[in-house]
Amino acid sequence: MCGIAGFYNFNPGNADKAITAAIRSLKHRGPDADQYYYEPEKGVGLLHARLSIIDLSSNANQPFYSADGRYILIVNGEIYNYKELKKQLYGKYEFKTESDTEVLLALYITEKEACLKKLNGMFALAIYDQAEDEIFLARDRMGKKPLFYSYNNHSLLFASEIKTLFQLDASSRKTMDPEALKWFLHLGYIPEPATIYEQIKKFPSGHYAYLKKNQELSFKKYWSVPPPVENKKEDYSDTKSILKNLLIDATRLRLNADVPFGAFLSGGTDSSLVSAIAMQELSQPLKTFSIGFAESAFNESVHAKKVAEKLGTDHTEFMVSENEMMELLPKMIDVFDEPFADSSAIPTMMVSKLAAEKVKMVITGDGGDELFLGYGMYNWARRLSNPLTWTFRNLTASMLKTGNQRMKRAAEVFKVPSKKAFYPHIFSQEQYFFSAQEISNLLVDHSLNYQMFDLPVKNASHAHQQAWLDIQFYLKDDLLVKVDRSTMRYGLEARSPLLDYRVVEFSQQIPEAYKWKDNSQKYILKDILYDYLPKELMERPKWGFSIPMAKWLRKDWEMYKEKYLIPLTGHAFLNPDTIRYYITEFENGKDYYYNRIWILIILKQFLDKYNF
Repeated sequence: MCGIAGFYNFNPGNADKAITAAIRSLKHRGPDADQYYYEPEKGVGLLHARLSIIDLSSNANQPFYSADGRYILIVNGEIYNYKELKKQLYGKYEFKTESDTEVLLALYITEKEACLKKLNGMFALAIYDQAEDEIFLARDRMGKKPLFYSYNNHSLLFASEIKTLFQLDASSRKTMDPEALKWFLHLGYIPEPATIYEQIKKFPSGHYAYLKKNQELSFKKYWSVPPPVENKKEDYSDTKSILKNLLIDATRLRLNADVPFGAFLSGGTDSSLVSAIAMQELSQPLKTFSIGFAESAFNESVHAKKVAEKLGTDHTEFMVSENEMMELLPKMIDVFDEPFADSSAIPTMMVSKLAAEKVKMVITGDGGDELFLGYGMYNWARRLSNPLTWTFRNLTASMLKTGNQRMKRAAEVFKVPSKKAFYPHIFSQEQYFFSAQEISNLLVDHSLNYQMFDLPVKNASHAHQQAWLDIQFYLKDDLLVKVDRSTMRYGLEARSPLLDYRVVEFSQQIPEAYKWKDNSQKYILKDILYDYLPKELMERPKWGFSIPMAKWLRKDWEMYKEKYLIPLTGHAFLNPDTIRYYITEFENGKDYYYNRIWILIILKQFLDKYNF
């Protein structure tokens, strides 16, 4: 796990200063070593900041050169099946290190881009071929590791973080993308390939690209999430057995490290399952970490502690106060480089900071809800897909909006503007963000283009379709971004067994009836968990990794209003009357508007920091 950056057909002004500043901007991702390759005559640079996890020796530092010096590699991530791949290369390549980095380069030299389909891992990489004067870029299947790029007039810059691109090209313009702003207000994150900047894009997951002088950068897909299959009727016990074995192998592969490691344990299904499997694979107790809040209604650490005791892990519980958590608020823009409204990033940053004091790698339970239908929004997708409910959705919304807060909130979900808006609208309103209609009142230019949410999935249930889109967007551009930036801020690597591509592919073949059974979501995953932990220990309401945001906003409301919200009324692209409306509505008791308020606070922080 590391930070990478580079450029092709480009020479930074004052190159030494720019390269030094770029590496410094990545040091939190790779505090253990940093080096770079720079060839000014060709305008090529490869920069690397290393977090040492496998083969801690300096021989495994990057940029990593092939034996003949022709190929130069930088990579951020881990190749979990590198030992298996190494065996396949015996006789074809003479290895000098025990690193997965060398195996990756050897495989590329042998098979070029075809090697990507053999990799089981998380990665963003660049390989420069000096003989051909050609650069190769690729990103892992699920988009776990970030890669941003800027491309103009055959010149390419790329990096693990946006801030690094600005260090390499200090003269670059910072122009806000109005389309990205709309999606941020609607979803709370900015979906691939956009960023908040018009000039910078996200390298697409599951893709690779080659670039040579005077040629255009073009992307080719080597993997995509398969659509869910509804009509496949495997025997349930066989399905459970196959899935369990896949999860065991995925977890086992991710326990390979030459440094101390542990697991994030919330006490929920997903983190408990990967922790339980890990305990079966290890000869000593797994270190587990949870975080709790003084506000008991949001404190999952009690459940995590019970699970840890039952599993016998070496458990550490961090209890934090509201003030400690909110001290991280000003740092969010520095960490994410663009507006990002998932408030669970705050506790994720906090637990990452504390865990990094004891370990350098953790496994997580990310992906279980999207792969196995764990969210409440999938209930909404089912409900609203009913022809009768769809026909009378606006009438239902009118009736509900006169009720209590829970009914008023439900009314917002029923206000689906069109079939094209079906899935993003459900997500948006389940998260309490701005609807398309609300955005039309807030922004001067307001139309939303839903083309990216067009579904190639046919003959799948609406719940499965909603989940399939969540895998493409919410999981990749929100949840995995949150975990990557939060952990890497403190030099901590995070691995996700449930997002092994084999588990993802198999999950899409599992009938909905096995995921959603007896009114229990994630049924088959829970059934596997009960092989390790008693059912009665795990049967409790789902909270998620949330914080009491409405309560916290109300406690310091005048400060938030005066510092962040009132000043927003002065921005030309925002309607001041609409902002005042939400301030008044929240003050009048509409607590379910808290995420609309929160997203405006995040927006104001971004506008201030980057002088928009």
